[in-house]
Amino acid sequence: MSYSFLLNKNFVFKSSAAIREEVIAFVAVTATGVLIIHNLVYVLFIYILNHSISVVNIVEETVNYRISSDSIVINLATVAGAVVALIWNYNGYRLFVFKGRHDIELS
Repeated sequence: MSYSFLLNKNFVFKSSAAIREEVIAFVAVTATGVLIIHNLVYVLFIYILNHSISVVNIVEETVNYRISSDSIVINLATVAGAVVALIWNYNGYRLFVFKGRHDIELS
């Protein structure tokens, strides 16, 4: 988490604000993303996919191999949760942690 903070502070947002306030906000945004967002998406995704056998069939046909439907559902839910948490974290960092820098320079 400290490595992620330093990379975001120095390279993504190039912030020069006080570290203490940014660290507290960073931990809050990251913890929220891990505990709430990721788990909420995980539970909702498992509920939706367990009631939709067609997704399991599509994955099995794509890989041409019979896979446990639980394994497919858990892996797809994990990927969906990670994507939502990534979006949550980036926007949380941009809006609440590193407030002074909203534009990203692409070189």
